[in-house]
Amino acid sequence: MESQSTLQQLVAAGDREAKVFNLLSWCYHRQSLLLESVAAMKQAIELEPAAEINYDHLVQILLEERQYSDAYEAAKTAVEVAPDSCQA
Repeated sequence: MESQSTLQQLVAAGDREAKVFNLLSWCYHRQSLLLESVAAMKQAIELEPAAEINYDHLVQILLEERQYSDAYEAAKTAVEVAPDSCQA
């Protein structure tokens, strides 16, 4: 909870770093707040669209939540963004 609070304060203060939203997404995910988690990870992707790790993490979260069709779509997008990536 303390980590989440710190990250939320950074966002509220105007921090626009993708890694902040990535970490915030994981905080939400660990609390089973899927909508918030996906929204935060999508914000990370929007801020840094070439960062493959954000797509990978989005897919991981969706798979853990058994959102298979959404995970498939996110994986397809990752391959489109980075077709030569072994991670994608």
